[in-house]
Amino acid sequence: IDIPRIDLNAADSAMFDTLPGIGGYFASKMVEYRKRLGGYSCPEQLMEIYHFDKEKYDALSDLVEVRTPPRPFRLWTLPVDSLRMHPHIRDYRTAKAIVLYRENNPASALTVEGLAEAGIIDRETAMKLSRCIIR
Repeated sequence: IDIPRIDLNAADSAMFDTLPGIGGYFASKMVEYRKRLGGYSCPEQLMEIYHFDKEKYDALSDLVEVRTPPRPFRLWTLPVDSLRMHPHIRDYRTAKAIVLYRENNPASALTVEGLAEAGIIDRETAMKLSRCIIR
């Protein structure tokens, strides 16, 4: 039986609700998190949702995919107030530090790894942020 996979960037909460182990609560969280991310870059980003653990992910990983590309995250051009809205940046201090970093470094140094090396974000955040399509 060929079961069509659900595109994480095109599905609505009703479609997510059909997945095993996903009820209305997680279906709405999946849509909300997609909006905050600007779209999923990979299915593993589901595990970044609060209480969405590996067990829950493993139960549906073969039923989901990313066909529709996400919007690129404009890490190197967005103002502080927009940066802080991203789930991997989350606060004003980090967003402000990113702006200061990009204003004081050459374009060649503007990398997620550079942010981690400068101590602006931790390694775990850098790993999560590097999954995003950054422009």
